[in-house]
Amino acid sequence: MTSKTLQSYSLIILLFLSYFSAQSQVSTVFDFNTSNQLLTEFTQGGNSKLITQSPKDGIGGSGTINVLGETDEIFTSKQGYSISGKGAHYEFKTYFKSEYNSGYGGFGFTSNPNAKHHFYAAPSEGLGISVHGGGYIFNSGLTAESGKWTNEDVLNSTSPDKWYLAVLSIDLLGNSYFDMTVNIYPSNDDGTLLNPTNPIETKTWKVQNKAMANSRVIYAYFAFGGHRITNFDNYIINLKGGSTSIEAGAPVVIGSSVLNNSTKQIDN
Repeated sequence: MTSKTLQSYSLIILLFLSYFSAQSQVSTVFDFNTSNQLLTEFTQGGNSKLITQSPKDGIGGSGTINVLGETDEIFTSKQGYSISGKGAHYEFKTYFKSEYNSGYGGFGFTSNPNAKHHFYAAPSEGLGISVHGGGYIFNSGLTAESGKWTNEDVLNSTSPDKWYLAVLSIDLLGNSYFDMTVNIYPSNDDGTLLNPTNPIETKTWKVQNKAMANSRVIYAYFAFGGHRITNFDNYIINLKGGSTSIEAGAPVVIGSSVLNNSTKQIDN
């Protein structure tokens, strides 16, 4: 086999692997059915004692996160995720129970593994969504875009069991722009959606965030503000477009260097 032929085969294999990597999906599931999963898998940003893990009261009577009162708190995943560049796709899915009428629930990703609660159930750095009974707030760092649901009382009255599924999709476009879409589905307490093919609300936002686009490692977060959400369950992160999950403490290859995720230092 000639050198030129070998190079051609190598190129074909490389293109195939690149395509396969871009199309594959990586999923992480936090169902909170395992004892102490909240403290094992997440870093708490503050010192609230009102957010605990319970072996019951979740979807289908399984484990869940309980929010016992009015509090401002954020939890950040110890596992990291990569920003792979243009075409990266991040999907966050979670069930939550909305029982009270004064507060927010939020989720998304941040570049800070020790993020603190900033405002409206969001950190000061990151991309995400915060929801309340009458509306929503898209968050991009310190920039926010708020609006009302079409059905202004959607998180107060559209589920007989007060459970909802929220799905947030974030796509990295060119020039550090992100497309964000949130879909809301009323649910029964066993996780069955009232209308699985038709979300009751869909909202979108396009925003430029150079800091997040250039982040080496990002972390999933969820947060609470005030007291609306009483239970948070089955938090799922899906990655496409070449993005990968990074175990806590694992080194991350950046070109010819390595970012040690436990020490936050670059090793050449």
